[in-house]
Amino acid sequence: MINILIAEDNRTTYTILKNYINKYFLTEEDVDFTVDIAPNGQIALDMVQKKTYDILFLDIVMPKVDGFEFLDFLKSYDIKYPYICVTTALWEDNYEDILTKKGASSWVIKPYNKKTIFIELDKFFKNK
Repeated sequence: MINILIAEDNRTTYTILKNYINKYFLTEEDVDFTVDIAPNGQIALDMVQKKTYDILFLDIVMPKVDGFEFLDFLKSYDIKYPYICVTTALWEDNYEDILTKKGASSWVIKPYNKKTIFIELDKFFKNK
């Protein structure tokens, strides 16, 4: 079973992302998966303390706890995930270095498309 968490406050964005993930797994035979949604960073933190996720799609700008704070929490409590893809519409030049140091595996800029998400999921499976 592959457990995926989408931490995203925008309903349209998380619905599109979940649909892309569902389409991806339609092409994979014999793969069981779940997709959970956290509409803010605090709920995402609560969820990762109760369930182990294989893949996290994490928005940077979220209410209550942002993506940077979320990554800091994971690092401070030594919670490791094999694959964390950060999503953001607001890219800054220094984000690549910051996200790498905080433990992100990859990142995509919004608006993304199905191909971009498929590439991220392929990266996870190739490293698994």
